[in-house]
Amino acid sequence: MANSGVLGGGGYQGRYLEFAWALVSQDIASNTSTIYWRVTVVGGSSSYYYHHRDYTDAFGEVLVNSNSRTKRYKGDLANGYKTIQHDVNGNASFGAHVIAAIYTSSVNEDVSTSWSLPTIPRQAHITNLPASFNDEENPWFDYTNPANWELKAWLEPNPNGPHLCERTFRHTGGRYTWDLSEAERKQLRQACKGNSCTIRIGLYSNGTTWASFHDRTFIIKDPMPMTGTPTWQSTNHLDLVNTDTVIKGYSSIAVTVPKATPVKEAMIKQYKVIIGDKVVTKPDEGIFEIENVSDSIIKVYVEDSRGNTVEKILNISDYRQYTLPVITTLSLSRLKGGIGSNVTLSYKGIFWNNTFGKASNGVTAQYYYKQQGASTWIQGFTDITPKVFHSDEFNGEYEIKGDLEASGFDTSKNYDFKLVITDKLVSAEKTTILSSGIPNMAIHRNGVAFGAFYDSEVGGPLQVEGKDIAKIMNDLYKWEMIGYGNAGKDTTIRIEKPFNEILLTVGPNGLASDNQRVLASTVIPSSHLDYNSSDSDGYHQVFYSTTYRGGLNKIGENSYVIKSSAGALVRVYIR
Repeated sequence: MANSGVLGGGGYQGRYLEFAWALVSQDIASNTSTIYWRVTVVGGSSSYYYHHRDYTDAFGEVLVNSNSRTKRYKGDLANGYKTIQHDVNGNASFGAHVIAAIYTSSVNEDVSTSWSLPTIPRQAHITNLPASFNDEENPWFDYTNPANWELKAWLEPNPNGPHLCERTFRHTGGRYTWDLSEAERKQLRQACKGNSCTIRIGLYSNGTTWASFHDRTFIIKDPMPMTGTPTWQSTNHLDLVNTDTVIKGYSSIAVTVPKATPVKEAMIKQYKVIIGDKVVTKPDEGIFEIENVSDSIIKVYVEDSRGNTVEKILNISDYRQYTLPVITTLSLSRLKGGIGSNVTLSYKGIFWNNTFGKASNGVTAQYYYKQQGASTWIQGFTDITPKVFHSDEFNGEYEIKGDLEASGFDTSKNYDFKLVITDKLVSAEKTTILSSGIPNMAIHRNGVAFGAFYDSEVGGPLQVEGKDIAKIMNDLYKWEMIGYGNAGKDTTIRIEKPFNEILLTVGPNGLASDNQRVLASTVIPSSHLDYNSSDSDGYHQVFYSTTYRGGLNKIGENSYVIKSSAGALVRVYIR
C-alpha cells in the first residue's frame, strides 16, 4: 500500500514525461480517498526539446494526449485532484500509463504501473469479552466501529443454531452490555442441554455483510433439581418384624420418593432406587417396591435432562443379618447290626438363633420316606423335635416309625429318605438312603446263605440271594437228548439252542430193555464240529463193534445227520 508514487523514465538525453501522485486524505464515512496528481516534463540538458508524442492516463481516465510536434520546456503539463471510491472492504487501487516520443517521432518512453491505497477501516470488530458468563448475568463485549455502521449483536447457543437476543445500535466503539429479559434467559437455558454449552457472541456491521464473533462458555448457575426426603417401610413378614425392620434377603420394602422440581428449564428424566444389587427405575415419582432386600443402605437418585443427579441416602438401622438353616449331618442306621427293621435317625445343623423383633426364630423337623423307585413321599409320624445347644446349633436322635409303623422299615427294601428343617422363614432339606436289612452272609445249621437269610424251604448247603446253588449247577450241566437214529438209516436233526458239547451213544436196536443199554459213547466239543456231509459212517463216530457203531455229520448251520449200523441205536445229547 502506498501514500504516493512516481512513474516515468527513458526519453532522450535525460528528458522524459513523469506521472506523480500523493494521498491527500481519506474519508471513512464516504469510504473514499482524495489524491493530488500531476503530469510533468522533467530532466534533460537543454532547456527545451521537441516532443512528438505526450500521453498519460490514470484512474481509467486520459490525463494528457498530444500527437503533434511541440516545443516543450520543463514543468507540468496537467495536474489536479482525484477522489477514488474504495470497495466495501475499504480497498482501492489504480494504475497509470505514460508514453512519450522526445526529439524523434519514435516512442522512446512507454511505462506503466499500479498502486494500492491504504485500506479504509470498514468492519466493526469485537475486541474484548469475558471467557464465560452464567445464565443469571448480562453478557457484554468491547468493540470498534470505525465506519459508524448500524450494528446488530446476537447470542447463538450451540454455534450454527438460531440467533437469539438480537440488539441493534450505532456507535463508533465502546462496550455493549445486554439487559436480558426473563423470557430471553429462558430461551438460552432451553437451548443449553447441559450445565454448560458453547455460546457464540456475534456482531454484524454493514447490514449482515461483516460478522465479528467469538465462542465463549455459557454456564447454568445452580442447576441441581430440588428434591424432598424419601421414606421407606417393610411390607412383608409383619408377623415377625416391625415396619422399620428389615430381614436380610427376605424383607420387601416400599420406598416413597417425592416429586422433584427441575430448575433452569430442565426436566426430570428419571427416579432411581438402589439397594445392593437391586435397581428400580421409573420416569415418575411414587412408590418403589424392592423384594429380598440384601443391603442396609437405600440410595435414591433423581436425574434431570441435563444429567444432574441428586442422591439421597437412607440407612436401615434395624437390619437383621439373617442366615439360612443348614443340616450339617444326617444318618440312618438299622438296629441288630444293620439288619433289623427298627431304624435310628441322627441329625445336626445350625440356624439363626435370634429375634426378628416381634418374634424369635426357632426350628422344627419333619422326615419323609419312600421306597426307591416310587414317586410319592410319605410323611413320617414320629416326633423328631430338634434340641438347641451352643446358641445356634441343633440336633436330634430318634428311633423312627416307617411303613411297618412301630416296627420300622421293611428289611427287604431300600428307601429314599428326606429330612426337612423349618425355621420362621424357610426350610432346608437333606436326603439320604436307608439300605435294606439283608445280611451279607447268614449261617444256618443246614448251610450258608449270601445276600439273604437262609431259606429252609429252598434247602441245600449253599444259597445265594435265596437260590440253591447246587441245584442250579446240576441243572446247568445236565445232558439233554436232542434226537436218535437207528437200523442203518440216516436221520436228519436240527439243534437250535446253543451248547458247548455233544454226546453220542450207541447200543443195540432191539427189545425195549436193550434200547436202554449204552455199549459205547463219545463227547465232541462244539468247536470241533466241522462241516462234512459225505462221510458214510459219520465224520464224528462212536464205535463198539461193527454191529454197533454210529456217527454224526454236520451238513449246515444247526443241521446234522445221524449215521447208524443196521443193528444199532445212536442217540445225540447236548449240554
